[in-house]
Amino acid sequence: GIGPGWRCLEAGAGGGSIAAWMAEQVAPDGSVLAVDLDTTHVEPLAGGLLEVRRHDLLRDDLPAGAFDLVHERSVLSWLGNGDALDRLVASLAPAGWLLAEDFDWAIHGSADGSAVVAKAYEVIISLLEGVGYQRGFGSTLLRRLERAGLEDTDSEARAYVLRGGSPGTAFDRHSLLAHRDAILGTGGLTESELDETLRFLEDPGSRVLTPVLYAAWGRKPSPSRPG
Repeated sequence: GIGPGWRCLEAGAGGGSIAAWMAEQVAPDGSVLAVDLDTTHVEPLAGGLLEVRRHDLLRDDLPAGAFDLVHERSVLSWLGNGDALDRLVASLAPAGWLLAEDFDWAIHGSADGSAVVAKAYEVIISLLEGVGYQRGFGSTLLRRLERAGLEDTDSEARAYVLRGGSPGTAFDRHSLLAHRDAILGTGGLTESELDETLRFLEDPGSRVLTPVLYAAWGRKPSPSRPG
């Protein structure tokens, strides 16, 4: 339902593609605030209806009751059990919507049944858990939104089977390369197993099953009308 005049918040804006799309939808008189700890990649998009601001969801206050729509994707799962979600809910205007998206890694890895690839994914996810990431966060989103007091809540989830050599598997491959030393340092994966996984991710004949991406949404209650 997003449309002209809406006031939107993109929490954890990343590269800014969603914030830019929002700005197109709310024109000519809406607004979009895109926040992130690192705004390097979204800053070039700033201007007009789109404001970019450096922001820490765990420490910095957001304007209260200010937004008709708040969106986050794969942000809350990195923030532990702090009050970031409560801060997002507080920033909603009455009847405003929150859409939260995050992964659950209960299923992931090779759709072809490669034990080595499954092992590689498990090692890197375990590394991420060591710095606070919650691998099953996505499946908890609906319950969290309900506990936060939102109404009209609902959720959906989907996973994909990706072809090796595609942009999706390239992302995984670059992640493995970036953390190569840390992965090998765990002792959970040998160098030959890591190289086998990298080749698998490049092979157009291979298939990779993504984790499940959950989306959950809800609406902030409006003040009760006087009787």
